[in-house]
This record gives sequence, C-alpha cells and structure tokens, in this order.
Amino acid sequence: MAIEKWNEIEDVWNVLDQIWNEFALFIRIFGGGKTRRQKLDAYGGLDKEKKKRVVKLICMVKGQKFEEKKEVEDFTISVDDIDLVLERAKKLRPKLYMEMTNE
Repeated sequence: MAIEKWNEIEDVWNVLDQIWNEFALFIRIFGGGKTRRQKLDAYGGLDKEKKKRVVKLICMVKGQKFEEKKEVEDFTISVDDIDLVLERAKKLRPKLYMEMTNE
C-alpha cells in the first residue's frame, strides 16, 4: 500500500511517534538493569494511567487485543512480559546512519 498524500504520511508518523513514546516510557520505568523484583515493584508503584499504558504496550507486543473497557486491575503482568517488551524495544531503537559523499 503506497501512501500518496502528505496528510497520510503525517498520520503514519504520528502513530509511530505515539508508539515510540510508549516504548520510551516503558524503558524509563523498567530499563536500566533492574532486577525482577524491582520491575514488579516499579509496576506496583505506578498510577492507574501509567499502568494502563504499560498493559496496553505489553498487549500490543504480544499481539493481544487490549480492551479499553477493562480495568487495569483485571490484568496480570509478569516480569517475562516486561522483559519481552524491553527486548523488543532494543530491536526498535533508532539507528543513525551517515553516508559520506564527495561533492
């Protein structure tokens, strides 16, 4: 599917930016070499909105549908879920490529 209009490109860019912001939040909360216990404690200390964002990202990475109607307390996450998203984030990290040109 080719994107033909600038507003479509902007829409795609906005979605990608939102997803990257979710990964960045996740990394700030759970990254940095935390132990399994520290990751669970970090999740337990989150407010309801951040828990919802974490659960939504875990569901997205695992290919599961996230139902907005459910309360966050209805979800149980594991350290394996957290580690899965952290591993996926490592693969998505933007890379900078520089091309040398002779002008």
